[in-house]
Amino acid sequence: MKKWQKFLAVLLCIGVLAGPMTPAASATTVLTIINLTVDAPAVGQKPAAAASVPAHARSAVQKVEWSGRLDSSGAFMAGVSYKVTVTLGIKEGEDCRFSDKSISAKVNGKSADEVLWYAKDKVEVIYTFPKLTEGKTPTELNTIRLTVDAPASGQTPAAAASLPSNARSVVEKVEWSGQTDTDGTFMPQVKYKVTVTLGIKPGADCIFSDQAIDATVNGKEADEVLWYAEDRVAVSYTFPAFGVGDILTSARITIEGPAAGEKPAETAHIPSTASTCVKGVRWRGQLDSNGRFQAGTVYTADITLGVKSGLNRKFSAKTFDAYVNGVLMDEVTRNSDKELVVTVEFERTPGSAPAPSTPPAATFTDVRATDYFAVPVAWAAERGMIKEGGFDPDALCTRAMAVTFMWNYAGSPANAPSGFTDVPANADYAQAVAWAVEQGVTSGVGDNRFAPDQVCSRGQIVSLLYRAFAR
Repeated sequence: MKKWQKFLAVLLCIGVLAGPMTPAASATTVLTIINLTVDAPAVGQKPAAAASVPAHARSAVQKVEWSGRLDSSGAFMAGVSYKVTVTLGIKEGEDCRFSDKSISAKVNGKSADEVLWYAKDKVEVIYTFPKLTEGKTPTELNTIRLTVDAPASGQTPAAAASLPSNARSVVEKVEWSGQTDTDGTFMPQVKYKVTVTLGIKPGADCIFSDQAIDATVNGKEADEVLWYAEDRVAVSYTFPAFGVGDILTSARITIEGPAAGEKPAETAHIPSTASTCVKGVRWRGQLDSNGRFQAGTVYTADITLGVKSGLNRKFSAKTFDAYVNGVLMDEVTRNSDKELVVTVEFERTPGSAPAPSTPPAATFTDVRATDYFAVPVAWAAERGMIKEGGFDPDALCTRAMAVTFMWNYAGSPANAPSGFTDVPANADYAQAVAWAVEQGVTSGVGDNRFAPDQVCSRGQIVSLLYRAFAR
């Protein structure tokens, strides 16, 4: 065998023993450079929706986003700097990844502001273009005048704020900080801070100044103005703590109570040093024909209180202790921050019934002045309980008559039908019976009947009177 044949045989043996040869694996390429091209902002042009990389680049543009105020048509404006954010991924089929250490990125040949690495196949490149100076420059807003409802005890924080009607900005959000009560209302002696976020009114070609903004809240200089962008700022203001003394929580009232034969008091009295004043007094309860109190009647006075003129005070929205003639009242109605009503119910008016002004003989033909019942009959007639003419003093009193006397004394108010089967709707005593049922004076005799013609015994009459006037 020739030498070359021996050498070939040896090589073949080595190949068989060693097996087939496997090519070495290549390392993944790490991308450390990104060069982007984006149409630069120009006044009147709309933002580019795409960006490009060199043809040989192994990355690809996935998304382009812009930030900065545009005009009403969605185009770039002069005087505004715009920021572009380009999201890139790895080109399909490429065996490479973005460096997680350092990437040199340029936009239109300028170094990018920032490169954000999210994953080996995703990064964001951010670049801010210089402020546009060509064309008409939008108006810069450097004044803000806000109005916000100031904190007050028992009130919930205002959810809105307002600006002058000609303002070119709008309120977007109102936020409060400071400890509130358990029900979410303001508390005395606590400082509350309000932060109002504002934007540009739609259609207004203007921007917020990034230099200095003069902002006030309720006429007071704001604590701080935070500039976020040409179309977004936040104004903060801290209200001074309000004292407990600003909130009225009690009042001491004196009023002349009812007395038979006297006219109702037209006003009530409060100490001159108090911050409250009496705005009016309204009485409830049946007066006699001369507008005077009657014996045996319950009277109620509604006393309206207000805050004295010129005082920056408010009635408490939670509790208010009202003392009338030294007694704490249960019923206080708050109409507003500046007005409330104290209701006091007086005991039945003591004293004897006043004598009638008309002689009995002049009122009824069948009642003599010497009759033992002459004065009571005249008294009842003056109060409309019985009609003039013939009284028929010896006639028996029926149940219908009894409730009619009381109904007339109460002022003959209208009421819904009683529903009794033996009380016709057109009967002259029907309304009297309905009133007696409404007031709890009677509930009938059973079987949905009232028995209007049944004679009233002495026991029944005093029972009816008790239910009508003694409770």
